Amino acid sequence: MTKQEIKTIKMGSILTWMPTGELFRVVGLNEIDVKNGIATKVTGLECDKEGRYDSQSMPSLYPLSKVTKNNGV
Repeated sequence: MTKQEIKTIKMGSILTWMPTGELFRVVGLNEIDVKNGIATKVTGLECDKEGRYDSQSMPSLYPLSKVTKNNGV
């Protein structure tokens, strides 16, 4: 991802994890690193195609180099 793309990520965004195609909702990131364009990973919760997650979802770190924005949600 380019620095410009990294800057567009917001809390609550739904992203697609490219190796598996799973969707996850962004629940944590370093705002300073995103603003500076140096963020390399975000914390997310695995979710369904509507962007919902439940108590079984565990937070995971997702490298931004292997995620894309999911425009279907």
